[in-house]
Amino acid sequence: MPEIGYNLDDNWAVGIQLGYTSSNADSDFEKTDFTKAIINLNPYARYTFAKTGIASFFVDGGLTFNFYTADAEGMVWGIGVRPGVKLAVSEKVDVIGKLGYLGYAAANEKAGKGSAFGLNINNTDIEFGVNFNF
Repeated sequence: MPEIGYNLDDNWAVGIQLGYTSSNADSDFEKTDFTKAIINLNPYARYTFAKTGIASFFVDGGLTFNFYTADAEGMVWGIGVRPGVKLAVSEKVDVIGKLGYLGYAAANEKAGKGSAFGLNINNTDIEFGVNFNF
């Protein structure tokens, strides 16, 4: 998901990740088409707590909003933190990586009505990206 942000100072930044996912699944067991579209909005505040050489270690604290449309309706929201590392490749380019999530998530009735709190660290929850500094 692309993100845009603003550095408030050397330690604090704010931003938002925006995303859209669409899928169409045709089941072999049921001859029905199922279309799902998800709109993601993830505002965050980033705190950089350690710097050494070209590496900086940070934690993103933020909200997650996933809006389901098409045949799957509803909304899932969450609040939590994600640790990450940033490598300064040059003055204008950073490579970032994030792994894991500690937080709370809840779904409304249309999305299955449920909630969960926990720590998620697995290989499906890894994010890599490139930041361009203007």
